[in-house]
Amino acid sequence: MTSPKAMDNSSQRPAAFPRLVIIQIAISVVAVAVLIAVVLQISPLIEKKTELTAEIADKNAEIAKHNARIEELGALKKSLQHQIEQLADQLQEQETTSRIQSIKGQARSRRIKDSTTTSGRALYDYTLWVEVPTELKAEVRKVQYKFDHPSFSRSTLSSSNAANGFEVGYRGWGCLAVVKITIFLTDGTIQPIYFKMCQGLAPSGRDPHG
Repeated sequence: MTSPKAMDNSSQRPAAFPRLVIIQIAISVVAVAVLIAVVLQISPLIEKKTELTAEIADKNAEIAKHNARIEELGALKKSLQHQIEQLADQLQEQETTSRIQSIKGQARSRRIKDSTTTSGRALYDYTLWVEVPTELKAEVRKVQYKFDHPSFSRSTLSSSNAANGFEVGYRGWGCLAVVKITIFLTDGTIQPIYFKMCQGLAPSGRDPHG
């Protein structure tokens, strides 16, 4: 008996890639294709995002400038309001001063018969008061008179009696060139006026009793 011939396996060798490798390559190719497609789709979105980010940054910069301008305008508004308030206060003060300056000091004297000082000077009773405009009478609370002369034992006299024109008086041998009259208003305003007493008694400006 003849021995069987050895089987020839050369026909089963075809060097084809294993099926698993082919599948992996196919998957890789598909994955690369998908990745490329995704990148191609995302790239415009990324560019758009970049453009939008830059645009947002520009808008934020504009908003910051606007906010800074608004703050400047707010500070300017406050400054102008403060200046307006100051001007209003000054105008009111000037108006009040002008109104008070319309108050006029008045004086008269009366010779005291057979009365003289130790030096032989004639004695007089002096009366001072103020003429207050009608529209201002209700606003005057008190009037103070300052007699700045060393011969006065009481150099300051005051009156709150509007009925007699806030009248005060003293007895002496002469008048004063200037009497400081301080007007006190009900709103707290205090304003001095200066009354030329001797001139008020004698238009020539000379002490009529000197």
